[in-house]
Amino acid sequence: MRQILALPWEDTQDSVKKDDLERCIAPYERGTVPEGEKVTMVTAGLDVQGTKLGIFYVVRAWADNGESWLVASGNVRTWSGVEDGVVLPNWFGLGLTFAFVDSGDGTRQDEVYEFCRAYRGLVSPSKGVRSMDGPFKASTIDKHPGSGRVLVGGLQLWVVNTLMFKDLVAAAIAGSRAPWRLHSNAEGQLDHYLTHMRAEHKVSRNGQTYWTLKPGHVRNDWWDCETLAFAAMYRTVGWQAGRGGREQQQHGEPVAATAGEFGGHQEVTPGDLADEHRFRDDPRRRRRGWSIGGHDSLEGDSTW
Repeated sequence: MRQILALPWEDTQDSVKKDDLERCIAPYERGTVPEGEKVTMVTAGLDVQGTKLGIFYVVRAWADNGESWLVASGNVRTWSGVEDGVVLPNWFGLGLTFAFVDSGDGTRQDEVYEFCRAYRGLVSPSKGVRSMDGPFKASTIDKHPGSGRVLVGGLQLWVVNTLMFKDLVAAAIAGSRAPWRLHSNAEGQLDHYLTHMRAEHKVSRNGQTYWTLKPGHVRNDWWDCETLAFAAMYRTVGWQAGRGGREQQQHGEPVAATAGEFGGHQEVTPGDLADEHRFRDDPRRRRRGWSIGGHDSLEGDSTW
């Protein structure tokens, strides 16, 4: 029938199962991890939508063995909300280790870049691609206004292999990696989040494999956020683990790695990272009071 109608051939390969997600829910509260667990890293992923939908985020804590816990998810209307809900809290005495922010389709791209410049080294802009050689590619986007040359130490845009990282998140949810936990869903606080997490499936179509929205699903923002939070962990850990512990940083921004340096889907955990990973020039010491275009009110922020 598809041939008769000239429709593209499609084969569904994977999806996140409702039962698997429910098994990930553990008896601990939002903003915490289970008693006795030692957190060694905190990452975040943010998905920027239009001004009406706001900015979606997740914050995930990690142990040395790769086990992780969702500690916060939400939707805020302002960049001040991102500061207060993600960047500035003293998560488990560590603070935020690193976050990726999806730079989106361009309508709010300048806002994303400006915010990332304010928290350089802690928050970086990203752009997802369905598949590529290796997990990341990074390029400097700041150019000299006169010569057009790349500015040394300028802001870097990270291209993220979404096929790879969505595969890894899906595998973690299915239980084939270190435990990947969700906090309590008391009073349905995770209901919207869980819907987003099941909004996509992995398909093969015309020789290409990628994750895409299932028919009838509209929002997948927290799924994208979890993908970026996982990528943020992988970037932070893999940057040293993939280079045998050698630090190769340029003005606080890592130098782009090749696929060989990461070994494709190489397994890494926060335990692979040396203690000196903490950023020496912590951007959180800078002046607070972020505002873009006058939108500095926290009114309307929601944790859904």
